[in-house]
Amino acid sequence: MTHKELPPTAADSSATQTVSAAELGRVAFFSALGGASSLIPLPVVDDWAWSFVRRRMVRDLLEVDELGLESADIDVLAMGVPAKRPAGCMARVLTAMVVTPLRVVLYILGRIFRKIFFVLAIKEATDRASQAFHQGYLLLYAHRTMELSSLVVRSGKQPVYQLSYAIEETIRATDTSPLKAVIGRTFRGSRKLLLTAAADLSAWARRSRKNEELGADTLEKEKQLLQRLWQGLTERIAHETEYLDRLAERFRYFAERRLLY
Repeated sequence: MTHKELPPTAADSSATQTVSAAELGRVAFFSALGGASSLIPLPVVDDWAWSFVRRRMVRDLLEVDELGLESADIDVLAMGVPAKRPAGCMARVLTAMVVTPLRVVLYILGRIFRKIFFVLAIKEATDRASQAFHQGYLLLYAHRTMELSSLVVRSGKQPVYQLSYAIEETIRATDTSPLKAVIGRTFRGSRKLLLTAAADLSAWARRSRKNEELGADTLEKEKQLLQRLWQGLTERIAHETEYLDRLAERFRYFAERRLLY
């Protein structure tokens, strides 16, 4: 089912009224930080950083202590519902023998063809930023429009899984190209900021890869460094009211199907 085929929902108010400007800025910051993680030129380290950013975003946007969310719940909301079966031996061998060496080769080529590399990297950065924004925005919208705390207390882990599914379904049913265009234009004018943030994030990830989340000091440093970028991104996204409202309506449709409302 595509986004064009979804029936209308009975949302009580527009998404832009439900999520405040300050909250939108918080989501935009994590989007920018997630985008910067893709510019880390070290294979594996960039994936570590990307995971840390998403987990910290969930912790910051939701009152996890009040909701009674545990580390496993945060992983589900940040990374999606885990597969029932872990990757088999062949999949791990394929990753070790093909994927990792390929990324190393691309990194070396990227160092030689810096301009081409940056164009491709900005594309990946835009994709990651878009994913982070949609996840964060829908988490906030859900938190503001449904009683997550009572759902978790009453039904245990199931609402966390259903919320994760509803967010994934919403994103899959949405044409995200308008928002990606906004993010891409903002990123292309902020090359130095993104590269500096990526370097700082890389240094932190290599030191702290066993930790569950970004530390407050690192987070504040990145927030100050990327301030002009994420504030500009916030202003541009705030004008996309029709897009945000349709996104919220689509989410309510999938959330209602999963009995979250």
